[in-house]
Amino acid sequence: MQNRSDSYRAWRFAGLIALAFILLITAGCGTAGIQRLRPDGPEWRIQQGQAVWRRSHHAPELAGELVLARRTDGACVFDFSKTPLPIAFGQTTSTNWLIGFPAIHMSFGGRKSPPGRFTWLYLNQALMGEPLPPRFQFSRSGDAWKLMNLRSGESIEGVLAP
Repeated sequence: MQNRSDSYRAWRFAGLIALAFILLITAGCGTAGIQRLRPDGPEWRIQQGQAVWRRSHHAPELAGELVLARRTDGACVFDFSKTPLPIAFGQTTSTNWLIGFPAIHMSFGGRKSPPGRFTWLYLNQALMGEPLPPRFQFSRSGDAWKLMNLRSGESIEGVLAP
């Protein structure tokens, strides 16, 4: 005869498996068919620097290394990491977008314009001096810059080597 703790463990394990399955399905849905770009070749300009990311008004700041690669057609790839851990990666092109957070095994992707909830996806647009949606504010002081989502409080500030 099984005791209560064995039964509890079995149900808990089944619940964790179901949760993992649901996360796997939902995390993969938006990214199906979107290939990650690999910045290689003369058409890419790669910059490295430091950035500080704040996920929301009340979240702590996270400092790390930023690599930003831009292609001549406007495509952009970024990687934000705190050695040795990748924190966020993403890309934008004229037809699609992709963003991922490896630490929590989540990624999202889609077609056309990226959603406003992911400030990272608007960083290249801001750095290129292109117009931003009203929810974003971008400022520059010398080599330093700051992009902020006024609704969520998410912000990214940093410096990139030329």
